[in-house]
Amino acid sequence: MPTQITGLDVSMPTQITGLDVSMPTQITGLDVSMPTQITGLDVSMPTQITGLDISMPTQITGLDVSMPTQITGLDVSMPTQITGLDVSMPTQITGLDVSMPTQMACHGATAGRRVPALSARQGPTCNDPSGSWPCMPSP
Repeated sequence: MPTQITGLDVSMPTQITGLDVSMPTQITGLDVSMPTQITGLDVSMPTQITGLDISMPTQITGLDVSMPTQITGLDVSMPTQITGLDVSMPTQITGLDVSMPTQMACHGATAGRRVPALSARQGPTCNDPSGSWPCMPSP
């Protein structure tokens, strides 16, 4: 059923796995301040994810969004690996701010998408040869 997840604050090493959200969901204020692994996030209905702030090394894998989704305010301030982002419906991702070396393997977008305000304070950005995602290569 519709779900709201707010104010998730994780201050010690944490593993979050197998989050499957099958109805409209709003996830706000996710603040992770210690090394964290987030895997298997599967969102199958319209979802809004806002205010994701990650301040320590983090691995995010297997993010699968199959309905229109808005992801805003992603702030990553330490080395981070984001892999397996699969977006199959129109999606808006805004305010991605990466301040430390980051590896992004963001392939598989199959419908309209906008990625404004992509900034990186360290290292150049590049365009994936497939044209599917602006990527920052590993340092």
